Amino acid sequence: MTGSPNLTRDVEPVSCERADGLAVPSTFDELAPYVVAAWSRIDADGHAVVIENESGHGERGEHELDFARRHIWKILVCGSRLSRLGTVEGLTVIYQGPRTDNVVGLAGIGRWAGFREGYRDLMRLYFGRVPGDTDGGLFNAFAAVFRDQLSFQEDLARYAVEVDGRPQLTPAQVPPLLAGYLGAMDSEQRRNALFHTELVEIRSPGRWIEPLAHPEDAAAKARNVQLWRPLLDILAEPRVLSGQSTAVRARTGLLRHGRLMQVLCGLEGTGPRLRPHLPYLQQLGRKEDQWLLVLPQPAGDGSTASVLGFESLPLFCRTRRGNKKNPFGRITNPSHEAVVAAEVDQAEEASSLLGAVLLYPIYEGEDSAAKDVEADPSQIVMGIGIYTRGGDEGPTLRLQTPPGP
Repeated sequence: MTGSPNLTRDVEPVSCERADGLAVPSTFDELAPYVVAAWSRIDADGHAVVIENESGHGERGEHELDFARRHIWKILVCGSRLSRLGTVEGLTVIYQGPRTDNVVGLAGIGRWAGFREGYRDLMRLYFGRVPGDTDGGLFNAFAAVFRDQLSFQEDLARYAVEVDGRPQLTPAQVPPLLAGYLGAMDSEQRRNALFHTELVEIRSPGRWIEPLAHPEDAAAKARNVQLWRPLLDILAEPRVLSGQSTAVRARTGLLRHGRLMQVLCGLEGTGPRLRPHLPYLQQLGRKEDQWLLVLPQPAGDGSTASVLGFESLPLFCRTRRGNKKNPFGRITNPSHEAVVAAEVDQAEEASSLLGAVLLYPIYEGEDSAAKDVEADPSQIVMGIGIYTRGGDEGPTLRLQTPPGP
């Protein structure tokens, strides 16, 4: 598309990638008549901007924002009503100004995106600068909600498959499953979502398990590091693991199934994103079967430290959602996942290899960790990703209702 540099660098590549058979203009001149037509609708009554309020009406002409009854072509400045309840059909630009850690509001924003076919390639997202927000907290929270939503939808599709002629999941059992994805919900919202049903087991063959909840208590962090510390001694010198399109430099080692299960079951503060997976992981193999432990090495001059006598432990930077009491937005690196999964899947069928564990020591100290000095274990979170070989493992989840008082 010829025109401004922004069009050729940004709009055109995205539009062509996501066109899905729809027409893509080759020049801005081809698009201009439609821009004029759209603006004539937006500004037809002289009120191009509508500021939404709680009553469902907008200031500047008191437009009723009822999308079911009529088409609305406006620039909307939206309050909490649309964030929580409304779906804006044909939304093309989002500007999120104030910082919010409310997952309901963020999910409402996410619900607008790509609501109609043909608008996906036009979506743009803008975030306001927040004083003191040096870690991109709002952006990371928004991205985490999108990832959780996608993961939740994928799991629903998996659980929709009947096993032995019976459904794995009924509509009444969806809320407790959803609760595991909503780490940013407050305690009252989480209690309402559970409906007194507990998710007790998830089987995830061929899928990554990524516990995002980790303790913020310093003593609990230190105890978790102490659990992992003996396993670090099995790691060999760094080597390169290669996948189809990427590679990762990492220290690797093989550890016995029974030893890994002792560590995973002993971890504190990992919450519902790990606990339901433990029964499945425990029954995967015998004590002498093995797992591949992978510790990625930082690119270039990355931070390393000595931790409980282990020299040059790489320290990663990851962001929690909002504050240190919340789960992380993401821990594992997708390119690392792809390489490690390929390493496991390529192992011989007769091999005793059950899967792999990606390990990410995350430094949460107030100051940047000095290179190759002794780091305080109470400032380190041992983030993990767990991958198991694919296969037919029967039912993929089990729920139960706790006995009443």
